[in-house]
Amino acid sequence: MVSGHVTLDAGTLDAGARGHLLERLRTVVGEAHVLSAARAMRRYTTGFRFGGGEALAVVRPGTLYEQWQVLQACVDADGIVVVQGSNTGLAGGSTPAAGGYSPEG
Repeated sequence: MVSGHVTLDAGTLDAGARGHLLERLRTVVGEAHVLSAARAMRRYTTGFRFGGGEALAVVRPGTLYEQWQVLQACVDADGIVVVQGSNTGLAGGSTPAAGGYSPEG
């Protein structure tokens, strides 16, 4: 079992690309392991002490192979991956940025 998850920022993806990416991710890890409802993603998109932003989805791969497939799907879609640490909020970098991200950084 892989410990962790992947948070995806919608970035500049249009609605069709978002839907296709979510479908591909659900195929890789299963419906139950792709969270896309705001309430289900809250603990991943809001820092324990401060910070937070929006995300397209939180994906919870169960194996290293699934993790690789998830990251490959994001790269193929030009999606943005937010790697989350312990979510303590001490550094403010464990949640998606409130203003979002751009492919340029």
